[in-house]
Amino acid sequence: MAINVSKFREGIRGEGLGMGLPMLFVELGEGNSYPRVEDLVGDIISICKCKWVCVIGEDATQASMGSVAKALNQFGYSQEYELSGLRKDPSWMHSVSRWIVDYEAESNFNYGSLRSSDCLRFNIAKPDDLIFVREGFNEVSKITCVRYIKLVLSGIAKADRSKLVKDCIDLAKANDRSRIYLC
Repeated sequence: MAINVSKFREGIRGEGLGMGLPMLFVELGEGNSYPRVEDLVGDIISICKCKWVCVIGEDATQASMGSVAKALNQFGYSQEYELSGLRKDPSWMHSVSRWIVDYEAESNFNYGSLRSSDCLRFNIAKPDDLIFVREGFNEVSKITCVRYIKLVLSGIAKADRSKLVKDCIDLAKANDRSRIYLC
């Protein structure tokens, strides 16, 4: 199956355990089609000037991406894969250095398979999202991965921001291995 890449971009990781690391971001989606894994790996190696590659997109769990992950490992690259919890976790998931999975209540991803080096992301874009996040934190309380709240302040009324930030801090303080990223 062909792998579709919408774009490659170099940048600095802005959240998660890799925050501050230079990375090559490989965004999957409409764009260049790679029918052969070797061609995609070759392009990544020729473009990447750092040691980290972050693959983003819903097709990140397709079987051919496992071959990409294993090939990049052979060339010494560390990798983050970022996707929605609506996707099923792949059999090759431990070939990747780190996963960032968006929490979904009706998930197909086995959150229990996440390791201590992986992250489960809870997105807050409006004050009501905090209820969902609290429920999610309770549901995954026994999982050893890092749980983090991505709080997008730009969409939240200024009057609600201080209380929401305080509530998020209280939630993170009450849960080991929890973090907050403000955007």
